[in-house]
Amino acid sequence: MQNKNNLGKESGVINVGILGCANIAKKYAIEAFKSIKKVDKIFIASRDIEKAKKWAADFNIDFKNSYEDIVNDKSIDAVYIPLPVNMHEEWAIKCAKKNKNVICEKSLASDFDAVKKMVETFNKEGLVLFENFACEYHPQHSKVLSLIKNGEIGTPLVFGSYFGFQIPEGNIRKDEKLDTGSLNDIGAYLVYMSRKIFGEEPISAVADFDQNQGALYMKFPGNKEAFGGFGLNHAYQNNYSVWGSTGLIEVKKAYSIAPKINAPISIFKAKPEGDTLEQIEVENANQFELIFRDFCKTILEKNDKKRLEKYDAILFQARVMQALRIAKESDSKVFLNKLNL
Repeated sequence: MQNKNNLGKESGVINVGILGCANIAKKYAIEAFKSIKKVDKIFIASRDIEKAKKWAADFNIDFKNSYEDIVNDKSIDAVYIPLPVNMHEEWAIKCAKKNKNVICEKSLASDFDAVKKMVETFNKEGLVLFENFACEYHPQHSKVLSLIKNGEIGTPLVFGSYFGFQIPEGNIRKDEKLDTGSLNDIGAYLVYMSRKIFGEEPISAVADFDQNQGALYMKFPGNKEAFGGFGLNHAYQNNYSVWGSTGLIEVKKAYSIAPKINAPISIFKAKPEGDTLEQIEVENANQFELIFRDFCKTILEKNDKKRLEKYDAILFQARVMQALRIAKESDSKVFLNKLNL
């Protein structure tokens, strides 16, 4: 489908709407959008109008009285959705029907069919849809891939990762009715990054998880493996490692990385003349700003190639997530080539 939107208008700028006063918007997203020169106006709406007004005043942005007001405003070109998972499909599709591009927090939905419907709707309208795995844009992961490509650890064989933290009772991430929880909110990162590092899709998947914690195991082509644990009642962990035939790479700050946080990479090499351990520095980066900038650029340039690539990335991620859910429910290993999705 040819991109038929008129976003960017004659002035070459974008107006952005934000649905909800989510903590992630307050902490990262609003300032990230404000840093982008091609973003002109930013609007925010909340179910609590007074809260939206206060945030608008605090951040020097505009507000709307409701989510509907943002969706129906013809001057708004793109929408950021940091709502609970069970609201993503409804509001993303409402945005698409009103000719609005969307960048939505992960996980995009809690089942593959919903994600597929979202992608098909955006494709029909020729609009941009991003799933906000901002960590993909941090330069440390490109450095890891470069080290692997250059043979620094031999053949990469095992991806291992732990991501979790303490969430108080009553937090929406612990509300099952909202489709939040350990896999959709936390485990999704392990799935995404293992696929990025290996550059392939898994062959099979095993998982066990509940609302608060879980673990997964995936087999990749070439006898490569990925495993990890994730949770909402845990001491803080935010890491991954890539274990190869001649060495090991460790990333200590892997997914949630504040802009001013240093994110060094450690690389261990096993050599006949003696083992070595080296720490490689990586420049700081605002990963939210980087992904939002790419989102806006894709809209303004009417980049159909990038738009279609993002659709594919979203569907591949959703397919693996669905395999993990099926594996959990069936208490068995699921082979992805046998899934009827």
